[in-house]
Amino acid sequence: MAGGWVTCVAGANQNHRNPLSIYLSETTTGLHTGLLRSSGAGIRPDVQRLLQELRVGIVGVGGTGSCVAEQLVRLGVGLVLIADGENFEATNVNRVYGSRVVDADIPKVKLAERMVADVGLGTKIDVIPPAT
Repeated sequence: MAGGWVTCVAGANQNHRNPLSIYLSETTTGLHTGLLRSSGAGIRPDVQRLLQELRVGIVGVGGTGSCVAEQLVRLGVGLVLIADGENFEATNVNRVYGSRVVDADIPKVKLAERMVADVGLGTKIDVIPPAT
């Protein structure tokens, strides 16, 4: 898969017995990579190579976006681009993955960067700085 960005939608899929499915589609070339189902056997090496080549953008890393970011990192996606101009609020500690009460007023993108580093699987992270 050469270049381009990938859209990623995670959630239950009615057509498959597995409760978690991830649908990937190449947006710049129109290539369709199919439906990947997680299983007890793990991810096949050819699929892992595909995931390492992906670049995925996430707008907003609050309650939902932080969950998606962590799952993409743990799947082995090669690059995650994050856009979120807000700071973390301690009242959201129950929703934002990787957050702590002491992280109040830290930019959410910094929390996402820390999570990627803590997981340590080699995913690169780029951040779109907020408009000034």
